[in-house]
Amino acid sequence: IGPAAEAYSGYEALLARASAAMPNVQVSSDDLAVLHFSSGSTGKIKAAMHSVGNRLASLRKLLVGMDTLPRPGDRLALVGPITHASGMLMQPFLYCGATLVLFDAFEPARFLADLERQRVTHVFMVPAMINMLLNEPALARTDLSALKSLSYGAAPMAPARIQEAWARFGPILSQGYGASESTSGVTRLTVADHAYA
Repeated sequence: IGPAAEAYSGYEALLARASAAMPNVQVSSDDLAVLHFSSGSTGKIKAAMHSVGNRLASLRKLLVGMDTLPRPGDRLALVGPITHASGMLMQPFLYCGATLVLFDAFEPARFLADLERQRVTHVFMVPAMINMLLNEPALARTDLSALKSLSYGAAPMAPARIQEAWARFGPILSQGYGASESTSGVTRLTVADHAYA
């Protein structure tokens, strides 16, 4: 992962000090699980308090609402910050036995090469990233046959670009709308919704 910042322990050092024994921790559904930071529509940073019950409900909601349920062998590309709502996708993918593929930066040609090489099956992106991929010459020669799902959200996307993405990536697009205060997912357009539109 790299060296630790000054005054912080590195990941490997923390692992070396960890116990192999499962911790005995009792939690209730009302206990605080996560402070999810957002600037929302105001631009002022705030922390939304998510309880254990909120996060479990979010996991159930995501699993029930997915067009393609993850399974062992699937690979989710996390190209945005995992502190963003897209990071909440880690929960259902890990629960279903899928692999997470983390990216430290987004550069369209490199990202496409990594999607092909890693045989990524699922990805969530913001529309600006999809637009950059659509403009990237390497897209035409990239094998994305493993890709089962391309979800997008966090900003509007022009209908013409959605249609172009549908034509270039295939019928695998879904769109989400959320709010940090609600453990993110509020509503979504499924693959079938896109096909109907």
